Parts: sequence; C-alpha cells; structure tokens
Amino acid sequence: MKKRYARIFFFILLAIFLGTFATQLSPALRQDFFQGSVWENGYAVVTNFLIVLAVFDYAFDKHILPRLAVILIMLNTGISVSVGVSSELYENWDLTTRNEVLAIIVLTLVIYGSILRIMYRLIQERGTSKSPRP
Repeated sequence: MKKRYARIFFFILLAIFLGTFATQLSPALRQDFFQGSVWENGYAVVTNFLIVLAVFDYAFDKHILPRLAVILIMLNTGISVSVGVSSELYENWDLTTRNEVLAIIVLTLVIYGSILRIMYRLIQERGTSKSPRP
C-alpha cells in the first residue's frame, strides 16, 4: 500500500477508533456496543489504539514502534480478528442471512487485510538497512 493511501486509511481508522471510544464513554451507547466485561472492553480499546499507532507509524514514517512490537501487534490483530469474527458468526449463525455473512467476511477482509498489509510493509521497512532513523 502506498504511503498516500495509508495516510487516508489512517484518518478513516482514527475516526472509527474515536467513534468507538466515544461510545465507551456514553452510558446509553455502552450497553449496545460494549457488551463484554471491563477487561474485554479495555483490551479492545488498547488493541485498537495499537493498530492505529502502527498504521500512523507506517503512513507518516515516524519510527515509533520497533520491529518486534509491530510483529506482536500483527499477530494479536490476526488472532483476535479471526477468533472474534468466527465466534460472532458461530453464536448468531441461525439469525444471520447468507448476505450478512458475506458482508461480514468481505468487510473483515478489506479492513483488517489492509491493516495487516500495512503492518507487513512496516516490518519490511524495519528489516532493511535503508530504513532512515530519526
């Protein structure tokens, strides 16, 4: 992914993250969006922050995260998304139509596929000796 598209994607992710964080602060919306425990919700907020930070790091060449941290964030993202989507589909399989399943899978692949591709590029950049240091 080119840096220009990564910058646009960063601002989209930032808007989504801030929107979900704002719903965490609203008592009325917290019931609808955050039905897990306090620990699950905290884990989700921290994970989303790290994802946005990794995308920011790649898009703007800030060299905030070391290579190992990006690898760990990438593994965490892949595993948590796989478990989250599969458990959601498993729990609501009877209530979900074929088009909804398709939409969930396509959106997951587009959004998190882009995130994982950006993180992979960031790992590649950090692994080369040409990578400029601040």
